[in-house]
Amino acid sequence: MAAMESPPGGMLPIREDDIPTAGPRNVEQKVAADRAHGVPTAASRSGRVQVVIWYDPSPMSFFSRKLVCFIPTFLVTLALDQVTKWEIVERFAYGERWVVIPGFFNLTQVRNPGGAFSFLATLSDGWREGFFFATGSLAIVLLLMFLHRLDPEEWVAPIAIGGVLGGAIGNLIDRVIYGEVIDFLDFRLIGGYVWPTFNLADCWIVMGVAVLMIQMFFEADPDEEWSEDGATANPSSADVEGPPPISEPR
Repeated sequence: MAAMESPPGGMLPIREDDIPTAGPRNVEQKVAADRAHGVPTAASRSGRVQVVIWYDPSPMSFFSRKLVCFIPTFLVTLALDQVTKWEIVERFAYGERWVVIPGFFNLTQVRNPGGAFSFLATLSDGWREGFFFATGSLAIVLLLMFLHRLDPEEWVAPIAIGGVLGGAIGNLIDRVIYGEVIDFLDFRLIGGYVWPTFNLADCWIVMGVAVLMIQMFFEADPDEEWSEDGATANPSSADVEGPPPISEPR
């Protein structure tokens, strides 16, 4: 067999004909299973010309599905939040209201120095701004850490994280520029109840957190994952067939 070319930058070689197998569900599991069974990772089962694909196992590979889903979601949600707020500030005076659906929905411009539902709005400016800047920055770091730990082929959670991060940074930008958050979506509910005014960033955050919670609730335990043929994706050492025993000469 011809000598294999050296892998680029720490990537792992895999057999092209083994990618769609029904056992391990992703490339990394396939490579691990091959190694556990003593199979050369890049060996070809047939005697034909060997074709090798180099796969980057890095969880933050630029071409991983999770980043392809996360980056556009983050950029779009952040851009929509900032553009709508800029339009509201340009077109509406503070407290001005435009009735869109009478008795139900208005556009307005109000400022919220506090958090959700005016949380800590009465706190002094220095303490309030410091608190929200620190908690917002911490939330951003935790979200990025969560994203880093996700499987490279995950796509639902990265979209949700992109929305939450876009909303969180959007509101943080408001606090840096204005010292408070710009809200403009004003809904009136049944019985004359007025829902607290909010913005698109709040929508992205609520929807993203809801998706993450639903996914975590329905997500199967990784230790109980099963492959399509009924075998566990990560076989235990007891299930791995070792080399045949060597008979002692008589």
